[in-house]
This record gives sequence, C-alpha cells and structure tokens, in this order.
Amino acid sequence: MVSIAGYLTAVWIALDRRNHRTWEQLAGRNRLGPGRRAAFHNAGILLEMVDFACQSDKPIDASQARTLRTEAMRVRLAAVLAPNFGN
Repeated sequence: MVSIAGYLTAVWIALDRRNHRTWEQLAGRNRLGPGRRAAFHNAGILLEMVDFACQSDKPIDASQARTLRTEAMRVRLAAVLAPNFGN
C-alpha cells in the first residue's frame, strides 16, 4: 500500500511540475542533433508546447493544434518503429 501511495505522489508531483512550466522552460528542453531518440524527445516537447498554447489566454486554432499533435505522434511512432531505435 505504501508503494502505491509513493508512486501516486511521484506522479502527482511530476504532473504539477509539468503544469507550471513556462514556455522558455519547454523550449529549453529540446535536444539538438540527429537521431531517432532526439526526434522522439522533441516530438514529446512539441506535444507539451501545443498543450501549453491551448491552455494560454489566447489559445491557438483547434485544427492547427490537432494537426501539430497528429504530426508529433507520427514522428514519435516512426521513431519507435524504426530499426535501431538506440541511434
């Protein structure tokens, strides 16, 4: 029971930190360089940036957000399914 409570607390803290990030903090997390790991990571950052933009005072267009999310998920899926994911 204690391990479940510890896990849920850790998840709650991680989500709280994610919800309080600034745009600059998100942009600073991008990885430079080639490789599928960098593409996978940066696509995840793009998903977070779209969420951030949608929750802002002036949200972006819903169709544009949907297109960006679809493209980011396509990149992440391609990175996972490609051979030699470790590169």
